[in-house]
Amino acid sequence: MKVTANGTEFEVDLKDGATLSYKEGVAIEKVTGVRFVDLAKQMSAGSLTLEMIGAVVWVLIKRTDPTVRFDAVDFDLNDIYDQDEPEETPEVPASGDDPLAVPPEEATNSSDAASAT
Repeated sequence: MKVTANGTEFEVDLKDGATLSYKEGVAIEKVTGVRFVDLAKQMSAGSLTLEMIGAVVWVLIKRTDPTVRFDAVDFDLNDIYDQDEPEETPEVPASGDDPLAVPPEEATNSSDAASAT
């Protein structure tokens, strides 16, 4: 998961807990009331609560600002994304293909039907 807070991008992988220290895990447990192992499972399942995400961001900010309080952390929810999610790439029609164009045979048939009436 990547989050941008206070103009800094933070990245964390709770699937194996490797990017957080023991003390950071304990701090997250204290503020959320959720066991760290459950937090990691919920992240793997993509079902973190906002409080859990906020707690992770908080401990990451504390690495550079140890005085920051949990209730002082705020960030734009649009700045949260999972690096495992593939970016959606819109399907672009081949050059010259207009997806809204009527196929030539249908255009001919509809003009024939209109002139017959």
